[in-house]
Amino acid sequence: MKSDWLFTVVLVGLLCVSVCQCSSGGGHPASTDTDTDTDTDTDTDADTDTDGDSDVDTEDWYCDTECVPEGEVEAVPDDVPGEVDAICAAGSHPVESPAAASLGLQLVGTMQDADGEIVIPEPILARVVGVPELWFEPDSLGWSVFEVTGLGATADGFGFHVHWPALEPLSSWGDTCPFLWAYVRFWVSCDPLDGGVAADAGAPDGGAADLVRVESFNYLKLCNEEEFWDSPLAWHSSGEVCPYWCYEYCVEKR
Repeated sequence: MKSDWLFTVVLVGLLCVSVCQCSSGGGHPASTDTDTDTDTDTDTDADTDTDGDSDVDTEDWYCDTECVPEGEVEAVPDDVPGEVDAICAAGSHPVESPAAASLGLQLVGTMQDADGEIVIPEPILARVVGVPELWFEPDSLGWSVFEVTGLGATADGFGFHVHWPALEPLSSWGDTCPFLWAYVRFWVSCDPLDGGVAADAGAPDGGAADLVRVESFNYLKLCNEEEFWDSPLAWHSSGEVCPYWCYEYCVEKR
């Protein structure tokens, strides 16, 4: 009986040791492998994220500049010749005569400022009453918002200064060469007698002079003078050659 009792105690002790080992250490190596794999995966992901935000990484974009020859600025259709008799005999109000006045601009400091000159052929200039009005289009990039100051007579017509306070940054202009339509409106006196020799065509037979409103317009382009990105800019009018328009572009790398 005693030996049976001792055998039972020993057997129970051995079973306890085995169970205790399984509960405290059994499976830990597998758990260690899992944690190690998880840690490795997590660290790898963290390293990838640390490299930078891939969506906004500048290395994902390729940027460069390009200069495109523009050629001659478009000519303006000449509906009515820039001559006194043609203007006075036109019979329309206003008389649209692009040849009656040309407008040029010269940059002053920044793209927002320019000095301008309205050149009018001498025979017409001698008949101009008052000072001209002028405005600019199109209604984009801020060109239609302008301030004209210093408008006054010159030897060849009228001079002025123009400021565009709301002009958008150059970066927003894209690959299109900036262009303007510059309009000039003024009044011309069609006299009954031209120096006592002959009446102007279309002028009244007698009495006071007839005032005719004339409207002229010009195309203008802002151009790069040389074939590189930061070359000087200059305005060119109808009939002149616009050398280049240089712009920056960016494309996403694939």
